[in-house]
Amino acid sequence: MTGTIFDISHYMLEDGPGIRTNVFVKGCPLRCKWCSNAYGLEKRIQLSYKAQKCAGCGKCISVCPENAIAWNDEKHIVVQNFKKCKQCLKCVQICNFQARSQIGIEKTVEEVIKAVLDDRMFYRRSGGGVTLSGGEILGQADFVGEILKKCVYYGIHTAIETSGYGKWEDLKRILGYTKLVFLDCKCMNREKHKALTGVGNEIILENIVKTAQWCEKHGKQLIIRLPLIPTLNDDDINVRDTAKFVKELRGKPLLNVLPYHNFGASKYETIGKRYPTEDLQPQESEDMQRIKKIFEEVGVRFSVGGYNI
Repeated sequence: MTGTIFDISHYMLEDGPGIRTNVFVKGCPLRCKWCSNAYGLEKRIQLSYKAQKCAGCGKCISVCPENAIAWNDEKHIVVQNFKKCKQCLKCVQICNFQARSQIGIEKTVEEVIKAVLDDRMFYRRSGGGVTLSGGEILGQADFVGEILKKCVYYGIHTAIETSGYGKWEDLKRILGYTKLVFLDCKCMNREKHKALTGVGNEIILENIVKTAQWCEKHGKQLIIRLPLIPTLNDDDINVRDTAKFVKELRGKPLLNVLPYHNFGASKYETIGKRYPTEDLQPQESEDMQRIKKIFEEVGVRFSVGGYNI
């Protein structure tokens, strides 16, 4: 069985306990305006062009069959027309300066597991393991499920990150091979959720409730994550409604708040896209104090930040 991934990150210290290997699958049905993983949005393999690494040799111009690459005399740089590009990646093969690269690769389950097992000694000593993320793992549920199944066979701690937007049958099957679940709850208002992510939240909220019930029954750890985006979902109403919703879930899961950052903005430019929230600034300390006060008033268990969880 094969799937499409865009990264395997080693020696990670977040998204689960200990030292971890994070496997990122490609493709996501959501289009969150603040998404920091632009490379995971589309399932197809893509071209990335980093202009700052380009030496201006012009070799890529001569091999492009779509005339999607040109020399700009005014700026003295090579420019990429992503609208014309058909992603043949001939320019990647000829570039000697790593200005052009392939985003995404098809891997078998066995190939992913081999990369995971190379880090096994670090899991034993730190209590770490493997985290499957994306993109959206439910978009490649069979592939992800087989990876997790193999990890369980080898005695490796497993965790997943998911938006919860997918079939419950797929999520339930994946949960059977997972010890720690990170599940996003981005916005409680249905219309606003659709405006911010491109999809409604009915399926997501239903899957959160079912996952909480399943995790309590099977003794698995569930953490609900709230990515907190200035002016978009950090208003008092959404913060309070989210806290109330999480507090009432079975098993009393932790609500983990992820303050906004724009660390992934540069990735958008390399694939010819604009980062939708590039003008937003992270929350000020007083904003975080306001939000913490609401959580304390509601009485929900919460934490801030993604490290050491």
